[in-house]
Amino acid sequence: MDYYNGWTEKDEENLFHLLRETKAKFILSTWHHNDWRENEMIKKYWNKFNIITKDHFYHNGANIENRKSVVEALVCNFDTDNIAQHNHGMKERNKSKQLELMLEFA
Repeated sequence: MDYYNGWTEKDEENLFHLLRETKAKFILSTWHHNDWRENEMIKKYWNKFNIITKDHFYHNGANIENRKSVVEALVCNFDTDNIAQHNHGMKERNKSKQLELMLEFA
């Protein structure tokens, strides 16, 4: 199957209908958006589920200029309240602070 051209919108629609009806928990990984365009299937199908987004950088590609960041979407049908909903736009992770003890000796 051709990775880029083998999956059709009809395939996406069929997958949506199957996942909408399943009693099993699932996670679907897909792309959400990049600097130039949005994944139209998110609005058309997948926004009916919970979506968690994460920045992802592709370190491979035929040309270095093709190695860009993309926001990935994790689509699921279970509660995500205890999971950070997105990290895109974050420049730096929170750093842990070292615990300091101040002791006085008499």
